[in-house]
Amino acid sequence: MKTRALLLIGVFLLVVALLPIGTSGVLLAGREAAVNVASSTGSMISGTDAPSKNWYFAAGSTTGTTTTFITVANTGSQQATVDITYCTSAGQVAGPTLTVGAGTSSTVNVADSMPDQDAGAIINSSQPVIAKRTISEETDVESNLGASSLSETLYFADGVTDGGFHTSLALLNPGGAQVTVTAEYGTQEGSSSKNYNVPSGSMKLLDLSTEVGVNWGVTTKLESTGPIAAERIITSDSGVFSVTQGLASDSKKWYFPPVTTQTGFDQWLVVWNDGDSDANTTISYCMEDGSVVVHDLTCASKSRYTLSVANQAGADKKCSILVESDDPVVCELPSYWNNRQAGSISGGSTQLAKEFYVPGDTVGSDCEEWICLANFGSSAADISLSAATSEGTKTRSYSVPRTGCKIVNVNQDLLSSGEVYYVKATSSSDFLASGALFYGEAPTPPPPPPPPPTIVRQAAHDSIGVTEAATEWFLAVCSTANNFETWVLIANPGAEAATVTLTFFTEQGEVAGPTIQVGAHSRQTVEVAKLVETASISTRVTSDKPVVAERAMYYGPVVGQ
Repeated sequence: MKTRALLLIGVFLLVVALLPIGTSGVLLAGREAAVNVASSTGSMISGTDAPSKNWYFAAGSTTGTTTTFITVANTGSQQATVDITYCTSAGQVAGPTLTVGAGTSSTVNVADSMPDQDAGAIINSSQPVIAKRTISEETDVESNLGASSLSETLYFADGVTDGGFHTSLALLNPGGAQVTVTAEYGTQEGSSSKNYNVPSGSMKLLDLSTEVGVNWGVTTKLESTGPIAAERIITSDSGVFSVTQGLASDSKKWYFPPVTTQTGFDQWLVVWNDGDSDANTTISYCMEDGSVVVHDLTCASKSRYTLSVANQAGADKKCSILVESDDPVVCELPSYWNNRQAGSISGGSTQLAKEFYVPGDTVGSDCEEWICLANFGSSAADISLSAATSEGTKTRSYSVPRTGCKIVNVNQDLLSSGEVYYVKATSSSDFLASGALFYGEAPTPPPPPPPPPTIVRQAAHDSIGVTEAATEWFLAVCSTANNFETWVLIANPGAEAATVTLTFFTEQGEVAGPTIQVGAHSRQTVEVAKLVETASISTRVTSDKPVVAERAMYYGPVVGQ
């Protein structure tokens, strides 16, 4: 059957589970939102437990219709002097110097200094601050905290270069010497690595469709000869726009703030095991009332899994997420809404704290802010929110049940209209806090391009089962011409990953096929037409471990031409 193995499914296998979108306001915290969130733009935004004097943004653009703004919020009691330096592929450019009063924020338009350019940014402040960058595309808006530290190793669990999605990486080297960054990419064809030189004080953009080709799922591990910052940019033809900071490590424990599976929202959990052995994970979905839904998952080595939160936690729920593993894994949480025309991808947190700061915005009829609170402890947590606003400090306290969560509407509980510079969340217990920003109605996206010609399947042929696996298989008849489709399916029933090589025999001679990794107890599917286009093909499958191989063929008339 024409499917892709679970281990290979990227988070963007979203087309299989579209949720209906309501036309009225969506209830997030038991109240109706002023902004129709289901048809809005916006983003999820992480909180930080540590304001910093240094922040780094690897990505940013003022090209075409794209706009980029940087907002610096001063959470301290003393005035802050903030220097902004922009980094392009050609090097550094001095930006503005801001004076930010205590308990306020200041925003700059990057285009004022860097018109029609791609540029990262370095923020240096005399006092600890928090820095947010907002990038606006035609159909979506993405706000993110910067990275407050640099790393020589960074992970991205998600990425896709197929199905109308596009993925890029932005590498920022703020140091005084050139660095060499090695990127190890994981795709359904296996792993590959490439080296990139990033000069001092510069940023480099990588288009993953060029680096790895067309793939539904791409994982990336970056290793650098010096400290860097890196971000991943994912866009789609339907309007999704997401920018995510790289994660500095894998971990045995990941925490995620509460999300909703109510109608109009589509939440996914990505778990990536980059290790050499299987990882046994337990995923706990912690509901508003403190009840917990638990699922176990064995992650094969060098494999990634994408899980629907609605399928695991249930529809019409609000829940925070805890992932625990006996071996380190990497986790991310993609969120989609507005009929998949808006989305945001968040990396998990590896630790909790007693204090968090979440950036704010200009709230009102065109912008809503939500604060998402998660208590993973064994007793109830009293959490206080203190919002620094244009109308002074606004406070409110909430009790969150043990292993429970709460989503707070800032517009309704703290400030209905005006500037929210930042929100400070505090508790005597460890917890997790983040934010969500929604900006009014999304513009109508441009119509998608016409679909490519497709085959309407009217006939198919598969194979009978076999009684044992083998290290060599021969498939005598295959075809990719005259309206035929052929797929080679390889299953590994063993306890160890298998290295599998395909070789094709055509009327013109032998054609080397791909070498792929098939994880333990998993399956990979190879579309022959992407490798060989000819009427008559035979295939040899060889493996270093016993596997099972079979061929699926389909036939039907071509439509759309």
